[in-house]
Amino acid sequence: MYKEVLIGMISLPFLKNILTKIPVVSFLILLNTLFFANAPLFSQEVVGYYTSWNNVPSPNSIDFNDLTMIIHAFASPNPDGTVGLSDGVPNPALIQATHNANKKILISFGEGGDSTGFYHIVSDTAIMTKFINNAYNFIKVNNYDGIDIDWEFPNKILSAPFTALIRGLRQKFNSVDSSLIITMAIPSSAYYGQYFQYSILVNYVNWFSIMAYDYYGSWSNTSGHNAPFYQSWLDPNQAGAGYSSILYMIGRGVGIPKNKLLFGEPFYGKEFNAPGLYKKRTGDVPSLTYSQIIDSLNSGNWKYNWDSVSAVPYLLNKDTTRFITYDDTNSIKIKTESIKSLGLGGVMIWALGYDLEPRYQETLLHIIGNILLNKNTTLVSNLIENRYTFYLSNNYPNPFNPSTNIAFTIPKEGFVSLKVYNTLGQVITTLVNGNMAIGSHQIEFHGSRFSSGIYFYVLNFDGHNEIKKMMLIK
Repeated sequence: MYKEVLIGMISLPFLKNILTKIPVVSFLILLNTLFFANAPLFSQEVVGYYTSWNNVPSPNSIDFNDLTMIIHAFASPNPDGTVGLSDGVPNPALIQATHNANKKILISFGEGGDSTGFYHIVSDTAIMTKFINNAYNFIKVNNYDGIDIDWEFPNKILSAPFTALIRGLRQKFNSVDSSLIITMAIPSSAYYGQYFQYSILVNYVNWFSIMAYDYYGSWSNTSGHNAPFYQSWLDPNQAGAGYSSILYMIGRGVGIPKNKLLFGEPFYGKEFNAPGLYKKRTGDVPSLTYSQIIDSLNSGNWKYNWDSVSAVPYLLNKDTTRFITYDDTNSIKIKTESIKSLGLGGVMIWALGYDLEPRYQETLLHIIGNILLNKNTTLVSNLIENRYTFYLSNNYPNPFNPSTNIAFTIPKEGFVSLKVYNTLGQVITTLVNGNMAIGSHQIEFHGSRFSSGIYFYVLNFDGHNEIKKMMLIK
């Protein structure tokens, strides 16, 4: 219903006509380009959490070309203000490899299952001061470049003391080394994030990483998507989605500047004992890495499905008794291109090692890195799995002068039409009008003979339409 309402607000007749014919997910992607800046005026981050479990890659095997920073997980705040260490922390080889690649590495304190120490250190100012000094000494001795805080989650009483902790860390860092970084992992919902004083914290934190996953899990009565990008009206719990969480975080709800917000993308999924999407579940809900899920899919015992509303895939086993929710190359591409178009600070990955196996060529990481850092749209297109039905990429570069590349994927051989319109609804050029082979294609649009302004490119294939905006600047 909201699609029809928004279309009614648009004044251009030709654009209304096109929008009524495109899928909801395409409509929402178009809104990104209409109402948000397409190209950020700052460098975007690709930040990966590095753990000590789940076949974690050796430090020397990490492809730092697709990353800007590592967050090493986890240390913990002890109740007495000292630093608690887990297996593999610190990791001198990881720190050295990161710095050899001219990248930065932070140490993360907390995590969802071990944040109890925060309650003690923020409840006593003397212990808080002790922890701040111990945390600083720990990162300097071990050559970390800063600290990441993952407290899940402070309550109302400890809201202000938690802010005082972050303020104290920033003051300590600035007094000795102002280049030291402070980041925070934050929840995706208003409920769990209600006691973070974002309007104050934003003055002390370099960026916030929104955990845009775990919308469904063992706490849910039904199956559902782990990390939907768009909220579906079919979701019985209206559990939330990445895009709506972004709007809340950068809008009046919270007001975090876009360049200080990183979007969390999961390299894992979940398996439900359920006969389908949004169906009653039973039993445990184990987490699965992307590589484990691909192994299941390649076994031939699962069927691939694409949710065109939420823009994520899911699997059903042959008996229709089990359901797997996850992110694949298509959903990661859609999310990352949207983050680039929205002008957010970048992407946070949970976690390195979940897809980092030779037979998968670090596929998910490569897609994110090439979209946000390397700008190699051809490589991204080649990495996309041929399971998605139909997809039109954002053009790159955008804005452009004099030319830009338009990439798209089709699931089978067939007739393709790709046309460019001006804002009056007139076709200014036809880029494709004929049969094309299955797979990914890239077309170059030359704008040298056209004036500066906004243009729309429309792809039609087998009854499907996609439309996106581009901007020519001379």
